[in-house]
Amino acid sequence: MSPIEPVNMPLSDFLAWNAGTGGGHELIEGEVVPIAPVSETHGLLVSRLTIRIGMRARPPCQMFAEAGIVIPERNTFFVADLVMSCVERQGEAPVIDEPLLVVEVLSRASAALDRGIKLYHYIAVPSVREVLFVDGRRRGGQVWHRDGEGWRMETVEGCGSIHLETTDDTIPLAPIYGSLDLSSN
Repeated sequence: MSPIEPVNMPLSDFLAWNAGTGGGHELIEGEVVPIAPVSETHGLLVSRLTIRIGMRARPPCQMFAEAGIVIPERNTFFVADLVMSCVERQGEAPVIDEPLLVVEVLSRASAALDRGIKLYHYIAVPSVREVLFVDGRRRGGQVWHRDGEGWRMETVEGCGSIHLETTDDTIPLAPIYGSLDLSSN
C-alpha cells in the first residue's frame, strides 16, 4: 500500500517525496498527480522509438526513457516517455538537464494531458527544440518544432514519416508500428 499522496507541495519537497515512493507521480503546478500505467503496446512503441531516435543522436546526445523534466518556475515535474539531452549527466539524478527533444506516446489515459498541459509546459523550457507525439491509439503523430521565437506543428496520419530536426532524421512510422494491435490502447 502506498502512502497517502499529498495534494500540493513545493518542487524540492516533491522530488524527495517521490523518490521515497518509488516514483510514479508527476507534479503539475504544485499538485501531485499519479502517472497512468502503460500498456504493452505503449512499451513497444517507446522501445522502437528509443532505438530509432537513439541510433541517430549525435554524441554527446543521448536518449533517456522515463525521463524527468523539471520546470522550476512553474513548480512542475513531468516524466516523459523519452527525452534526448546533449548535456553530460551527473550521476543517476531523476531529472534530465537541458532536454532537447521530448517524446510522448499517447494513450487513452494520457492523450489529453500530454497534448494539453504537458505540451504547454514543455514548450516553455528554453532548451526544448522539438516535442514528438506518437499516437498509441491509431497510426500517426505530431511533431512540434521550435521555429525562432514561435512553434510550428506538423501532423502525420497513417504510416507517413515524421522529420526530426534534432537528429536530422526522417522516421517512417510503418516500421515503428509494425503489426501492433492498437485497439487496446
